Amino acid sequence: DKKKNYKAVQSCEEGGSGGAYLEPLVALAQNGANMHNVLGPACIFLRKGFAESRQADRELRPEEMD
Repeated sequence: DKKKNYKAVQSCEEGGSGGAYLEPLVALAQNGANMHNVLGPACIFLRKGFAESRQADRELRPEEMD
């Protein structure tokens, strides 16, 4: 006899809050928001830096020379 394994899932109608499944999703969403808050401004500065470093070299004007 082969035994079949079933996972019991409790629905909201049955009084389940979804806590075991909801907590990791909430943590993931919060971590994503935190990463965006930290890395978002950094990405703006990195893009600006990359754009400036990719500009073609040019001759300096006399007033720019030290």
